Amino acid sequence: MAGINDYSNTPSLNTTINTIDVDEGCNPANINDAIRQLMADIADVDDGVVPLQTPDINGGTIDGASLGASSPITSAIISGDLTVNTDALKVDSTNKFVGIGTASPSAELDIQADVPSIKLTDTDGTNQIGLIYENAGNLFLQSQNDTTNGGIGFRTYDGTTLSDTVRITGDGRLGIGIVPSNARLEVSNGDSGVTPFGDVFFEDDAGFSLALATPNTDSANINFADPESNNVGQIGYDHSNNSMTFDTNGSEAIRINEFGYVGIDQTNPVYLLHIRDAGAVGSSAEIGLALTNSGNFYFQTDNANQVFFNDTSTSAGTHNYIFFRYQGATIGDIDTTNNTTIRYNTFTGGHWSQFHDGTNPELKKGTVMSLTGDKLEYSKCEKTVIKEDGTEEVQKFEIAGTHEIGSEVTVPNDDYGEENSTTTATVVSNYNADHLVKVKVSDSIADKAVYGVWAGKYNDGDLSVEALGTSTIRIKQGEVLEVGDLLESAGDGTAQKQTDDTIKNSTIAKVTSPNVIETFDDNSFLVSCVLYCG
Repeated sequence: MAGINDYSNTPSLNTTINTIDVDEGCNPANINDAIRQLMADIADVDDGVVPLQTPDINGGTIDGASLGASSPITSAIISGDLTVNTDALKVDSTNKFVGIGTASPSAELDIQADVPSIKLTDTDGTNQIGLIYENAGNLFLQSQNDTTNGGIGFRTYDGTTLSDTVRITGDGRLGIGIVPSNARLEVSNGDSGVTPFGDVFFEDDAGFSLALATPNTDSANINFADPESNNVGQIGYDHSNNSMTFDTNGSEAIRINEFGYVGIDQTNPVYLLHIRDAGAVGSSAEIGLALTNSGNFYFQTDNANQVFFNDTSTSAGTHNYIFFRYQGATIGDIDTTNNTTIRYNTFTGGHWSQFHDGTNPELKKGTVMSLTGDKLEYSKCEKTVIKEDGTEEVQKFEIAGTHEIGSEVTVPNDDYGEENSTTTATVVSNYNADHLVKVKVSDSIADKAVYGVWAGKYNDGDLSVEALGTSTIRIKQGEVLEVGDLLESAGDGTAQKQTDDTIKNSTIAKVTSPNVIETFDDNSFLVSCVLYCG
């Protein structure tokens, strides 16, 4: 039986259809037979019994046919769009879009369904399946490794090296720049040589930096949370004032301000180290400790037991507790001998005092001073300042002398600012120091009121008089001394040799070396001694 492919595309050449000669004027029966045979041949093509050879389908729809059942189509060209069952498959030839589940694709591949997905199956393994799908506004990547969770990875390739950029393991570990092995999150910018550990692990084969960036008016915080509080512990940096804080138990414990001052239980540190209410001017049970940027150390407490040194050694002998040094050389110490007696080495006892006339002149070192019997006078002053946290602080000062209450006076600001700095404060009260007395330069020979020797002055109006222990004393011009000589006032601020060897109420000191330390412009000179006035 001839097939449809046996006929020519030229109608006049198809004179025989299945051995039926269709002549001019043939009877109707033969014509009907020819038409029936032609329809049968067309049905054979429709059923796939007769294959098409490289068909060119130009438009239209093929429905219900099994093309190439016995001889498959090896190639086909479809000009224009292709539609399968309205929206099962749509090829938009104009935009070069392919749609699955849509008749109007809007991308190169547009899949639309209740849960649109792409399934990838690795036929080399067993049930190694990857899915990409979208559900309820979420895009999912799903990986299965037979009966276990599969991993998901993102890789980059430069044409030579394949690199793991991001990897999520089947047990939920995330690695960036590394295939994670131990930590829940591992980030690597180069092998550090350290095996990852903990829950979060960062590494670099050089330096490593972690940045928390905010605008310069905001703060960045690291919070430590528990079920009762989201920030029971916190490390924070406030860019508005350039301070760093450390919180414990929900409250600020440590603050480092913009100057590098450290406050412990103190939100407004004014010293290099400022613990609680540090200072030396408190009067209301303040407690604190401070180290200033000028090297001053302040300790303040309302407890009678203030400082403890507990020596736990089991050996006898000398144990040094505190050393005093000048430019690296030890000039004195506080120690114990055989764990029984406290000893003060290179000891000099001094007294605070004031000049009787309210002045505070610079004298020659070692000048002999005498008592006047007048008590020292002081003014208490206060100044209110606003701290960085917006709260008020009352700063307290004392200066020598008596001043009008309510007046503004200049006071030394060493306790609150830089060394030798000053500020202004208001006088709130005046008082006398009952145990301290004023002095003058000794003006009588063998003065029984001698108090010691001038040793210096302070910027609050006080001066220092050394009265006991090792010191130096100014000797009058022309005096010849020997070791052991006793000294008394010469009546002009200098000392002279006592005429006898009896220690009396006028005795100031004993010469320990007659060697001249310094000669002054009036030819008086300085020697070392042991003071007896204390």
